[in-house]
Amino acid sequence: MNVLITGASGFTGFYLIRHLLSHNEGVNHIWGLSRRLPLKSHAGFTAVRLDLSNKKEVEDKIDEIKPDAIIHLAGQNHGDLPDLMYANVVNTGWLLDAVRKNAPESRVLVIGSSAEYGYAGNKLISEDTPLQPTGVYGVTKVAQDILALQYYRAYNLKVSVARPFNLIGPGQPDTFICGKLVKQALEIRAGKRICFECAGGNTRRDFIDVRDVVDAYWKLISHPHFTDRIAGNTFNIGSGSSYSISELIHIMSEILGKTWPCIMGEMENELIPSQITDITRLTSEIEWKPSFTIHQSIKDMMETI
Repeated sequence: MNVLITGASGFTGFYLIRHLLSHNEGVNHIWGLSRRLPLKSHAGFTAVRLDLSNKKEVEDKIDEIKPDAIIHLAGQNHGDLPDLMYANVVNTGWLLDAVRKNAPESRVLVIGSSAEYGYAGNKLISEDTPLQPTGVYGVTKVAQDILALQYYRAYNLKVSVARPFNLIGPGQPDTFICGKLVKQALEIRAGKRICFECAGGNTRRDFIDVRDVVDAYWKLISHPHFTDRIAGNTFNIGSGSSYSISELIHIMSEILGKTWPCIMGEMENELIPSQITDITRLTSEIEWKPSFTIHQSIKDMMETI
């Protein structure tokens, strides 16, 4: 199988490429698309500099590669409404148009987000939970998913959507909450900081290791019955458990071998106090379950930096 990955230079892209190169005999070659292209081509992998906003270039590249499978990671999670709409919705439309025109048999896995669900109370979030995003990013991801599944219904493209919950894992940048806290923990260990500082200590999230997530992506896109059982459907990817920010800090303190104080501020307008996913649909279709505990993920993050 020839696999095309968009957003290949990002945090998830790094792990997805490594996973496909290391674990999967069914992969013939991987193309990684990136707007900035910090990646280098090597055996089994070709790095391609491409901006998905260039419709003609996208069409030409899909026509050239004619991939068997596409995992669409590219997108944007910060910015104003026009920027996010273009990055998450319009660019997805250009990609799907190119597939429809030049590689109609290709499988496509579009990556959504748990932000699409907003706050569902204390209930487990299944794929049938109403979508009620609380921010512009979540709104644009909902629009992206609706658009993607419309291509399945209207044009019979083999499109599916995966919605990962909160990612963690080694190398995660400090723009994410776990990455930020790990950075602070290491600064404490190095004597550069005397306490943790964050907001929303009781906010709870479903954290899932990026290494487990990319394994799920591959098992979905390579499913032997993708057309009949995966295409046209949405799949949540999470751990099925939730942890508060305070609990994350406690785990890090245990790893450091000492309890450190924390300055805990209040989050302004916290509209999503908790999220926890139901992964029944995913585990009923693929042989998958999280293999990294939250403790192991955090330990690996602290040892990697």
